Amino acid sequence: MQRRTRWTALLLTAAVTAGGAAACGDPLRPYPQFTINPRAVNVARGATVPVKIVLAGPNKSESWTVESGNPAVATVVQTETGATVSGASTGSTRLYVVTRTEGFGTVRDSATINVAP
Repeated sequence: MQRRTRWTALLLTAAVTAGGAAACGDPLRPYPQFTINPRAVNVARGATVPVKIVLAGPNKSESWTVESGNPAVATVVQTETGATVSGASTGSTRLYVVTRTEGFGTVRDSATINVAP
């Protein structure tokens, strides 16, 4: 009798595990990875600098946007290959790259922007 109970427990465990795996459906894609080059942008007030931005890996087809942490210090405009950073006033801020992905929600990455006089 004990042997039969053990086999029943093993079969039940296998069935539950298989059902759980089937219920998972589409696996999550890896966390989005951005390449931002350069990671530290130095720009003079009134000048512009290009920044290359690439969303890599399985998420590379996701749409993304850019924004400035402080538009009074630097403005950021999205381009086909990344962004253009313009120095507005002396100081430091961040360039943010933002994407929304299934399973992770809103994901941000950033680079430092230093504006010199």
